[in-house]
Amino acid sequence: MELTKPTMQTLYTVQGTVSGTFGGVPFSDTDFCVDVVTLKEFYCFYKSASVTVNCAGNQTTSCSNGACV
Repeated sequence: MELTKPTMQTLYTVQGTVSGTFGGVPFSDTDFCVDVVTLKEFYCFYKSASVTVNCAGNQTTSCSNGACV
């Protein structure tokens, strides 16, 4: 298994890409906005995994170009 993003690392304010191989099969997933307030954030957990984040809270108000802003 090879990964390009540290395991379980999430950084909602910067668009990122997780990529690597799992079982010899390559993968690559880039963070993206589902809608104007929802972010799909990818991270590595053996292979690519993701969480859905509501950007309308804390210090951000919306999602743009794969990041909470």
